[in-house]
Amino acid sequence: MIMKYFLTILTCFLAVILTSRVDADLNLYVKRDAADGNGSREKPFSSIEEARDQIRKVRENGQLKPEDPVTVDIEPGVYPVRSSLTFDKNDGGSKGNPVVYRATQPGSVRIQGGQTLDAGAFQPVTDAAILKRLPEEARKKVLVCDLSTVSKEPFAEFKASYRGVPVGPWLYVNHRPMTLARWPNADAAEEGWASFTKVVDKGLPDPKAKDPAQQKAHPGSFVFDNPRPARWKLDEGVWLLGYWTHDWSDEVIRIADYDPQQKIIRLAAPHSYGIMGGTWGAKARRFFALNVLEELDSPGEWYLDRKQKQLYLYPQGKLDYAEIVLATLTQPLMQVRGTKHIRFENLNFEFGHSEGVSLQSTEGVELAGCVVANLASGGISVSGTQNTIRSCDLYHLGTRGITLNGGDRKQLQRAENRAINNHIHDYGLFQRTYAPGIYAGGCGQIVQNNCIHDAPHNAILYGGNENLFERNEIYRVVMETGDSGAFYTGRDWTTQGNVLRHNLIHNLGGGDA
Repeated sequence: MIMKYFLTILTCFLAVILTSRVDADLNLYVKRDAADGNGSREKPFSSIEEARDQIRKVRENGQLKPEDPVTVDIEPGVYPVRSSLTFDKNDGGSKGNPVVYRATQPGSVRIQGGQTLDAGAFQPVTDAAILKRLPEEARKKVLVCDLSTVSKEPFAEFKASYRGVPVGPWLYVNHRPMTLARWPNADAAEEGWASFTKVVDKGLPDPKAKDPAQQKAHPGSFVFDNPRPARWKLDEGVWLLGYWTHDWSDEVIRIADYDPQQKIIRLAAPHSYGIMGGTWGAKARRFFALNVLEELDSPGEWYLDRKQKQLYLYPQGKLDYAEIVLATLTQPLMQVRGTKHIRFENLNFEFGHSEGVSLQSTEGVELAGCVVANLASGGISVSGTQNTIRSCDLYHLGTRGITLNGGDRKQLQRAENRAINNHIHDYGLFQRTYAPGIYAGGCGQIVQNNCIHDAPHNAILYGGNENLFERNEIYRVVMETGDSGAFYTGRDWTTQGNVLRHNLIHNLGGGDA
């Protein structure tokens, strides 16, 4: 009898303990097309923000402690963001139990910063004035889409000159960035470049010049023998992306005017180093023209009439089942600020006109198995300590892949941020120099087992102290630049204690100094 009574009490005690432990765990569910949900499996939330806010709420009510396990399971679907998905110091967990946001099916949760365009909205061009400007062979192939319903405000114009990310938006079709109509085409016999050897005005300051405008940096000009520019409507804006003096400094500059008799192109803004302002390597300088409706002649090219809001596309195939996205968001898709111990698993961050994910002053934050792609700026930026980017795919990026910062160089306090087992490729699409696959600064970053390839400039750019780079594979980088390499650092004698070991480097481009 006593034993039976004891067993009954013990059973009740264990039931209370187990029940309270289950109650302390929180598992929320998100499904894109849900409505009026409470976060349960049966009635999921419709957005990630709702799940985040629910976690905050139950913690504020004292129903959940920061060290209690929290998991958010996200069902497949496209989750559009019109402003950054944000997390702050209230949204993390503990070292033993980080808050976890995860896709129920890897790669199926797509966090997007763009607007999907209906394929049926693309129609043959009928405007006679536009048809006249298009190359004859492209007139029956180019389609036009009216974007008046997409944006009520006029689209911003490109600056007179810029380096890096252009003004948005940008067009993506079937997960690939389209090419702004250009000449020469990237696959042309000239390997995508036009060249010149004779400069009229370098644009460098001349203190002895009588004209005050010549005494400071000013727009340069050069002789270009090819009559092609005479076809272009310069008053609507044509830009040249060029390596104007050095093969390690690219810049996009608008054409101010073209003199067809003297064959002189005058630029609308100065270049930092002048036009052929003293360089080494190749004697000829190179450029290609972009944003040229008259050069919309190749599948995969597009052009945006920013005033009339008309988007012109030369499709690579039938658009019937194509995914067409106009990336418009000019903020990071996700910003995590001051958060500790949170993990994002198997999520896709895509289609934005800024960077993908920004971790600022975070600790113990991890991205694992995520895809970060089709972005005008960088993929992932990290500052803080003990953060990890693991087994992620990053590609089709306008600038860098992963940026690691943190630690104290003066005190040699290590950040221990990690980039491990990532695949990074096809980056530096807009900023073609000093936009590496991985940048590591600060103190004590760890870069291991990454595969980095297909880029115009370097793979890994680093500074700082006591950073480790090992077992990385690097190939097909430095494909159009000079004075660079797979790894690059310099101009700071205090950058010491860094270790490079067991890296496999092969099939680099032919750039020289």
